[in-house]
Amino acid sequence: MSAHATATAIEQEAEAFCRRRFTDQADYLEAKDTHCKRVRALVRKLRAQAR
Repeated sequence: MSAHATATAIEQEAEAFCRRRFTDQADYLEAKDTHCKRVRALVRKLRAQAR
């Protein structure tokens, strides 16, 4: 995956999270944790590609 593709994946992840509707607090917290883990992983990948 290129740096551009990784940046695009981060953007898509953020957009998907913003579009999501939650049924309750537990659903939101679980989705937030999963979202944050994916974004952190993508940022680590982007940093490695920038080296």
